[in-house]
Amino acid sequence: MDIPLVLRRSGPDRLGYRLPRWYRAGMALLLAVLGAGLALGDGPPGLPGWALLVLVALGGLYEDSWLFDAGAGRVVHRLGLCCAARARVIPFAAIERFRLVPLPTGTLLVMDGVDGDSRLIDRFPARRAGKLRLVAERIAAQCGKPLVD
Repeated sequence: MDIPLVLRRSGPDRLGYRLPRWYRAGMALLLAVLGAGLALGDGPPGLPGWALLVLVALGGLYEDSWLFDAGAGRVVHRLGLCCAARARVIPFAAIERFRLVPLPTGTLLVMDGVDGDSRLIDRFPARRAGKLRLVAERIAAQCGKPLVD
């Protein structure tokens, strides 16, 4: 299951593309229900119960976000667990373009660097390619870079 990222303005010069707010709230609720179930059970929880609890907790701490900051002239991509997420900073000057790559099963949004390096920003199923185009247009405009097909 893919959790769709949400594009949201987070300041006058900042555009964020990240997991939706409901994702963390849903994971917290699931963690609370599982924790209550383990605590209220008849006996001590078994290894599968603890493993599931840990997996849900780690899922709630997962972060995948892009920040397109025109004021600072950079893109910040954070990926990993919140407390130890790896941040990659890419200056706008290092970005050549954004492009949409159509595939039989969907469409990819890719950021190409001037050094030939490409980074996958997101992918959408074929039936939602129009929505990805709108997201790509806003991101490209924010960075002042072209969007090509």
